[in-house]
Amino acid sequence: MEQPNKAQWQELYEAAIAFQQAAPWEWMANEDIFAVVSPVNAETGYCSILGNGGEEFGLSIFLGDAGLRRLVALIEEQKDDDDATAAIMTPGLVFLLANRSELDEEDRKIINSLGLSFRGKNAWPLFRSQRPGYAPWFLERDEVIYLTATLRQALEIAGRVKDGSLDLRQNLTRGKVITRYSTENGRQERWDILRLGYLDDFDRREPLGAADEAALLLLSKRTKQRSGSWELDIFVAPARIGPPGSRPYHPLCFMAVERESGLVVQMNMTAPWLKASEKQEEVIRLLEKSETLPEEIRVGSQGKRALLEPIARALGMRLRVSRLRLLEDAKASLYEYLSGHKK
Repeated sequence: MEQPNKAQWQELYEAAIAFQQAAPWEWMANEDIFAVVSPVNAETGYCSILGNGGEEFGLSIFLGDAGLRRLVALIEEQKDDDDATAAIMTPGLVFLLANRSELDEEDRKIINSLGLSFRGKNAWPLFRSQRPGYAPWFLERDEVIYLTATLRQALEIAGRVKDGSLDLRQNLTRGKVITRYSTENGRQERWDILRLGYLDDFDRREPLGAADEAALLLLSKRTKQRSGSWELDIFVAPARIGPPGSRPYHPLCFMAVERESGLVVQMNMTAPWLKASEKQEEVIRLLEKSETLPEEIRVGSQGKRALLEPIARALGMRLRVSRLRLLEDAKASLYEYLSGHKK
């Protein structure tokens, strides 16, 4: 992990101040998507200028394919029970104009070292990195360089939108997004159109592995009895795990509640970076620990249904999508406990 030097921080804050003074949110909305390719590693970030709603001011950068899917879902207001988890698992960078009280001591040290001063509400630059499963954290060197370049390109794009020479929404409705990038030859800026065809592959499913099929076969033979109904969810917990001074992460929680009694019958926490097949393995482990298999499992979204469908089919269980009222209560109790506010 390479830390930014003073000159790199200086350039970032200068770009942020220019962005703040231009106030592009006065004529641009969150759905005015554009993209900037990183000059460091060529990763594409999909950008949304914040502030048109009068609440948060700044710039959000959603990184890669996962970031684009999340941004489009937010714009189209595609919300489900996975929304909080999706936010934590989406890679990105963010620049916000915050209040001084929202800054960490590390932020204030950098500002003081640069001889800068800010006053008033929503006047203090705040920069954070979001990596899948991790808590928001301070920027590393490459992220500072990329965010600096993106803020500058955002002002270029905002200027074109303001003078009427660019219509970002028209390009989005055609399945494309304007992408700003630097050429290698002389680093001259050029415009390009990036197609979004890969969005069609969003619902790709991973088949069960041979080991999982064998485990399900043994489980089916071992546990013939079926009784009751479970509510089951997989979600990122609000707890932060990690040694002091390092980037903390949020554990992934697997929880099952028996609907008749309302009791949590199974729960486990893992690292948050599991693939779909690894999540299926964890669900199988929960079932293996249960003396009696449920006749039915209820989940809160179509995505969870797709994940559990091979397991339910192999074990002869019904699988339904519904509101998980009892599990929501159990989850709220868990959140309260983890946040240190037990009743």
